[in-house]
Amino acid sequence: MNLKNFTTFCLFFLAVINLTAQTYKLKSKDISVSGTSTLHKWTSQITQASGQGLFQFEEGQLSAINAMEITFPVKGIISTKGKIMDNKTWESLKSDKHPNVIYTFQSTESITKTSSGYSIKVKGNLQIAGVKKAIFMQVEGNMDSTGKLHFKGKHAIVLPNYNIEPPKALMGTVVVGEEVTVSFDVTLEKN
Repeated sequence: MNLKNFTTFCLFFLAVINLTAQTYKLKSKDISVSGTSTLHKWTSQITQASGQGLFQFEEGQLSAINAMEITFPVKGIISTKGKIMDNKTWESLKSDKHPNVIYTFQSTESITKTSSGYSIKVKGNLQIAGVKKAIFMQVEGNMDSTGKLHFKGKHAIVLPNYNIEPPKALMGTVVVGEEVTVSFDVTLEKN
């Protein structure tokens, strides 16, 4: 195959992929971070987030995730325990130097059709406090009758793996546990 034919083939192939891939934008979210401390269990809500993804469908069924990124500002993490905990959280996550937490999709390990939608195993990069790590997540998803995509899951994060010192209060007598869990239930709608 000569270079001209190869180039024509590649352009045709990319055009076909783009016709079946559709862009979706984050519409709504329920994202929280929960953990423990030496005093009590706690939960913080992610009050702001943005994101979008590129999804591929075959015969009306999700067949591939081509791209996805979700970003939220560290200062959008708000605790049920008050402003002191918020400030300690923001400081631990180095919000002055690294104002956002970013999840970037890398690849789909599997998409399995279930009775309620899809069970999806994905690999992505999670960047927190300036440290980027590859993570794997099991996500449940579905498409509702209006065409919106819904994804739900959770992921445990060990803070020292991201060079984060767990927040402390009351002269170090109250310390957040080293592992926290991010839980999410997000809805994306066609752009």
